[in-house]
Amino acid sequence: MVIKKKRCPNGIMHPDRDAEKSENLIKQDFTAEKPNETWLTDITEIPCRDENLYLVPALDYFDDAIVGMHTDTSRRTGLCCRAFENLAKDGRVNIWESAAQKMGAA
Repeated sequence: MVIKKKRCPNGIMHPDRDAEKSENLIKQDFTAEKPNETWLTDITEIPCRDENLYLVPALDYFDDAIVGMHTDTSRRTGLCCRAFENLAKDGRVNIWESAAQKMGAA
C-alpha cells in the first residue's frame, strides 16, 4: 500500500487556527453607498518565465474600479504590508477587507 501525502495547492495563505480572528465588518454585503467607502483586495500569482509575480489590486465596491495595486516577486508578509501602506496612505478608504482577515492572518 502506498500512501501519498496530500499535495497542497500553491496557495499564498494558510489559516492559522490559533490566531485571533478579525471582526467581519463587511458581513458579505458587497456594496457601497459612495466611492472609496469600502475596498476589496486579494493576491494573484502570475507565473512568469524567471519567477512568479504577485499582484495585489484594490477594487472599489462602489463601481468595481481598480483604485490601486502593488506587485512584487515575493509573497512574504511584506507584500501585503507594502500593498496596504501604498493603497491606504491617502486615507480614502474606511474599511479594508481581505482574504487574510477571514483566515486569521490579518
